[in-house]
Amino acid sequence: ILAISTAGQQPAAEVWDARLGTCLLHVPSPVRDVYACLVRWPPIDEVVLLSSGRVQSEGEAFIQELHLHRICGDGRVARLPREPREPLARLRLRGTRNYFHCLEPAPPGVSGGRLAALTGSVPRQCDTVAILSLDGNSSSALRLEQADAVDSVHDLGHRTRAFPDRAVLCVRWARQGELLLMNTRPRLMNSKVLPEGETVLEALSRPAPPLATTIELIVLDALTLSLLSTHGGHYAFTTAEAPFILHVDSWADADLIASGGEDSCVHVWHRRHGRQLQRLEGHSKEVNAVSWCQAHSVLASASDDHAVILWGCGRQERSE
Repeated sequence: ILAISTAGQQPAAEVWDARLGTCLLHVPSPVRDVYACLVRWPPIDEVVLLSSGRVQSEGEAFIQELHLHRICGDGRVARLPREPREPLARLRLRGTRNYFHCLEPAPPGVSGGRLAALTGSVPRQCDTVAILSLDGNSSSALRLEQADAVDSVHDLGHRTRAFPDRAVLCVRWARQGELLLMNTRPRLMNSKVLPEGETVLEALSRPAPPLATTIELIVLDALTLSLLSTHGGHYAFTTAEAPFILHVDSWADADLIASGGEDSCVHVWHRRHGRQLQRLEGHSKEVNAVSWCQAHSVLASASDDHAVILWGCGRQERSE
């Protein structure tokens, strides 16, 4: 089962059964920045769809809702996929001058109910990583008897680590869930603290802090959010207002990490040794996503040149 988000004139979050090619659930999104993921919700111990809800500014902060939707009941689709339906629960997040983007659930089997996300101290860039908790041990966890209380909104706890000297482009869990991988771009000057009492709308009128063309892949301890290592060698050329999102991935033991680059290359490092092992050339445009396949010992890369390359031991295959 897959969760996907669709943009365009009618943005929505959807759940699909990939084997049957069937849409199980279609949820219209009230915002254009659509995200969708599958999470296990502790109050009912069931995998549900988490999707974007309303976002509004309130003085100096953003108030954001996340909606949880039930997918199936006793093995069947709960309702027709496009029939309007109320969410199972509404969760509320209070940010600062940016809301929470790029929600990434922890790998299965890690601590259930944790998500990584990006937010920031300025509206036009993310510079903070956050861990959101749906876990029953969280102080904000929902009680089981609240599971069907759709009229109420529950505050969702989170903890953060800020990086004021850089913009954070993406965040991803390592395969075992013990590490967080982030591509970042250093700022040409440290972001100054915005004036006290400045509203979100006033902050939006300010230009985004300028960024360097270098990219640094940062590895964090997922539990403490402490910095473990930094890896460079790939570059970016897009503007500070719309920096290109470059996704990263790790091998099963997280010693090998990889990233795409705006330089049309795939970059591979050894995390503990701090060495760049490979700079793989083959794409003609920006490489925006990479993924390791442990079963076949290959690294897949996807690019804006509309090609996927499978990198193996001494050979490559291209799928157009």
